[in-house]
Amino acid sequence: MATMEAIQTTYLEAGLSFFDLNPVPATYEYIQAVGQLKSSGTSNATSIWFQLGDSGGLLSGSIYSDFQMAGLGGTIENVAPRTDQTSGLIYDAATGRGTQSDGESIGNFIINFFDYANANKNTSWSSTTGVQDSYIYGSTSGDRRTALTQGVVADASTVTRIIIASTGNCARGSYCTFYGIKSS
Repeated sequence: MATMEAIQTTYLEAGLSFFDLNPVPATYEYIQAVGQLKSSGTSNATSIWFQLGDSGGLLSGSIYSDFQMAGLGGTIENVAPRTDQTSGLIYDAATGRGTQSDGESIGNFIINFFDYANANKNTSWSSTTGVQDSYIYGSTSGDRRTALTQGVVADASTVTRIIIASTGNCARGSYCTFYGIKSS
């Protein structure tokens, strides 16, 4: 039977714009991050992304490759592979469009990081996200999007740091909990 333990929970307050698990305990088989980002910006698009690090700092270079399938209502909106990226994609869609008040766009995510502590394997991930945009293109009807993303990192370093952030402005009340999962 597998065991799941909470490692760290972070609630964003004024002045914080990302979640940082540092150091990542090497005692688990994989790490799961569960959270919610609230957008308070007026940017044209908000993506949720992550970067991994090892004992030498953040892994650099174009080492992230992923594939995302996103939908809006009953329509497949985006099916696109990305290669040679400098960060891993969790969600790439239209959050944060238009003039918004604090927290009008909300995105939830669950991300699994597999084999992060094994220096003989490349770290891979999968994520499930959902976003509610309350105000887009001058409409108050809002959009609801979902996305499934999976990817791999072209670096077999043992991961000791995970940063999750957004390209938009994160509002107070955004949160993330990191869990460690291991076999018993």
